[in-house]
Parts: sequence; structure tokens; C-alpha cells
Amino acid sequence: MLFIEQARMFKEFLVNVSPPNRDVSIIKPKVGFVVTPWLFTAVPWYSITLALLSERMGAEPVIIFDDLGFGKDDEEQIGIIEENLSLVSNYMRIIKLSENTSDTFISIEESEEISRLSYLNAVWKSRTDDFGSVGDKISEDLKKRLIENSALIKSFFKKNSFDRMIVPGGIYGNSGLYLFFGKKYGIRVSTYDSGPGSMLAGYEDVAAYQTDTKIIAGNLNDLFSEEDISRMKGYAQQELNLRLTGRSAINYQLKTINSNPTKDNFDILIPLNVVWDAAALGKHRLFKNTYSWVTETLQFLIENTTATVVIRQHPAENMFREKYNLVESLKKKYIESNRVVIYSCEEFVNTYELIKNSSIVLPHTSTVGIEASILKREVIIESDCYYSEASFVYKANSKDEYFKTIVQALQKDADNKLDDDVLLYYFLSQVCGVLRTNFTPQPGDFSLWVEKDINELLLDRNIQKLTKSFISDQQLTLLNAYDKLKEGINLGQ
Repeated sequence: MLFIEQARMFKEFLVNVSPPNRDVSIIKPKVGFVVTPWLFTAVPWYSITLALLSERMGAEPVIIFDDLGFGKDDEEQIGIIEENLSLVSNYMRIIKLSENTSDTFISIEESEEISRLSYLNAVWKSRTDDFGSVGDKISEDLKKRLIENSALIKSFFKKNSFDRMIVPGGIYGNSGLYLFFGKKYGIRVSTYDSGPGSMLAGYEDVAAYQTDTKIIAGNLNDLFSEEDISRMKGYAQQELNLRLTGRSAINYQLKTINSNPTKDNFDILIPLNVVWDAAALGKHRLFKNTYSWVTETLQFLIENTTATVVIRQHPAENMFREKYNLVESLKKKYIESNRVVIYSCEEFVNTYELIKNSSIVLPHTSTVGIEASILKREVIIESDCYYSEASFVYKANSKDEYFKTIVQALQKDADNKLDDDVLLYYFLSQVCGVLRTNFTPQPGDFSLWVEKDINELLLDRNIQKLTKSFISDQQLTLLNAYDKLKEGINLGQ
């Protein structure tokens, strides 16, 4: 759907929105909603709608119109967005960022963060983290734009106060700057991310990082009864069983685990993330990037052990036109090796079968790390993902420790004990971490909800939960967990 057509549909939606009745005697949380161009998608319309919903649920929304631009086509979108914003400007405050004065001083800490965000955006744009001089040029160009924009965004944070702010993404474009300056100036910045029929929300971090899982897991006894915690473990087992048999709502595998089974056994499985996906961006701790992590680990294993290794490209990458170049280069390099097997996303294998056929799993941020632990495999991690500090994985603090831990795992017998914490992490992240809803900025979803009345949207329990998570002190994951435990769960739907 063309952006101009989205704008027309959303304009019709806004025309039917009446200003809410305001009770000025009630103190309400002041919530800023960042409205910004987002690759010609419905994200700006979604943020405006969240602001409208929040006011009807008891917040004082302010629209922060980020008209600074980031991508080459943003200027075209900015004019269209501004036209629709005029329809709400008579009853909602709008702050236009370009009208702020610049704070051109950049501290060392700010410069480092801008460099980090520039690199992550270059990875996203290049669809690889091994991009050479071409990617370096992209990163430098993006850095110049972020430096310019950060001066205005920093000035905005210094002059304005909010109880919380809502930003799409948390990495792409200027969105990472809001998270950074929010933490610096004591404002909680929440984020959202989506797929078709699904929504993620991050309480004060990148939504795709699922940091809320770790926070809730650390406070379970204060939030849930013993009976509820026991039920969570049962639901987690059910969800994994559905995924193993290809009956879950989430299924990326090209074949079921029992069809044409792979007979080869391996010592080590390395499951790859989609390297440019937000869930993986910026999470390496011990290695420069995914290319360095995989190639250095393979080199160490080949030179210092007799271990056999299987590498699995994320099967979801089969849905994208761009494929990660690491897999192709590794296949060429190890074509004659009898110790390294590499499966691309197109190959007819099942990742869960590879877990069962391996003894040790070395994930980056993949959910496979949690699933492998449930299946009683040794999990060793070098990244800073949401489960990296959990009791069911070993988190190395240096390359030497990482390699040494792998060697030790190869030399010891398997531990067949199940750590109960892993089931709780799985329940929170995989059953509750994603909201199943058609209220998203995805094209197919947008075309459905934009035809409805704002009051009709307010009747939807999932939309209520999402909005509440943005304007209250409860994470979406937590609200989801309460609902699922109260109402029961229809897994696999």
C-alpha cells in the first residue's frame, strides 16, 4: 500500500475522532509519543493512534513530531505526516523538533553512542555485519546525520519533562537517540516493534531485546503465587512441544522433526540469528560481530579440539530476499572439512532435530538457547541477550573463558537435570512476550483497524493492555502473563 494511500485512510480515521472530555482536576501521567517517518510504513499513524488511545485511558499525551529526517526519502513523508497532524493539533499538544534550538556540544559518551547507533544502522541497511569499506562509508554518512539530529534531540530533552515517552523501534533512525537521552535525563522511554499480527513492547529498552523477561523473572515470587509459577512451567512445556511438532503459532521450520530425520550427530550446534534483525543488533560482547564470532570460534575448535560442528542459518531468513553472506563464505571455506556442516535457511532440516543431535549449543541471542536448555543441552553464551545471566546458561566474560568453557563442556558428561528457571523464561518470552493482535502498523493489519472507530478499538482487550503498558508501570509481558493465567491459554493459535 502506498504511503499516500495510508495517509488518506488515516485522515478519514482522524476526521471521525472527537476530542475527549478532559477533567483538569485529575493529575495524569504526561506521555510523549514520537511520530516520525518510518520507511513509508504506517508507523507514524500508529504512534498518533496510541496517543489518542492513551488520552482516553487516563494519560496526558503530547506528540513529539520528529521532522528531522534520517533516510533519503523522509522529507516526502514528513510533509504528509504534518498534514494529518493538523487534524489533532486543536486538541493535542504537538512539539515539532526542528523548531528547537541545537545543543551542539557532544560529550565523549554521546559520541560513542552515536558511533554505535551508526554502525547498527549500517548493519541493518547492508543486511550484513561484515560489510568492508562500503559499509564503513554507509556508517560514516549515517553518523553525520545522527550527530546533526542529536543536537536537536538533546536540546529537546533538556527543555522538556515527561513521565514517559513512547518510540518505535529503539535502533533504527533517530529512535536509538531517544532511548539514550531518556536514560541520561531520567525519562522512561518505552519502545514497540511488530510483525504481521504481533506486537512487542519494551518497558525501557529496545522492544526486540525482550529485556522485560529478565526483569519479571527476577521478581517472580513478588508477582505470582506458587500455583501460578507451577502453571507457567506447564504452559512452557506445552509451547515447546507444539514447536517441536510444528503446531505452534510460531513455526519457521521447513520440515517437522520426525519427517526424513537427520541421522548425523554433532558435538556443537551454532544457531545463527538474522544478523540485521533488531533482536541481534548490538548484542555481541566478546567479538566484533557475528562473522568474527563464528570464524574465530570455528578456528579455535578445529585447531584445539576434535569436535564436530553444525551451523544453522536462521530458517526465518528464507522469507527475505537478502541472505546473510557469512553462510555462503563459510560453505566455500569448509567445503572439504568433515568436521563442519553448514545448513542454509533453504535446506530441508529442522533446527530442533539439530539440538537433539548435539551436546553443546552456542547461541547468539536466539531463542534456541532457551529451548536447548529445556532439552538438557549445555548452553554457552558470549552475548548480552536477555537470558545471558540466567542460571541455565554459562556466560563467558572473555574470549579465553568462552573457548575454555567450550573445551570443558566437551570433556564432561551431559547434565540431565532441568533448571526450572528456563521454563519460566520460556513462558515469559515466548508465550507472553508477544501480543497476538491485528492492531499493528503492518500493512495488512493497518488496513483492518484504520476502518474502525477509536471507541471500537478501545473495547479490544489486547489494545487496552498495550496502551496500559505504555502509560503505567507494568510491562506488556507482565500484563499478558496475568491475563493468560487468569483466562487460560489456547496455545498453537
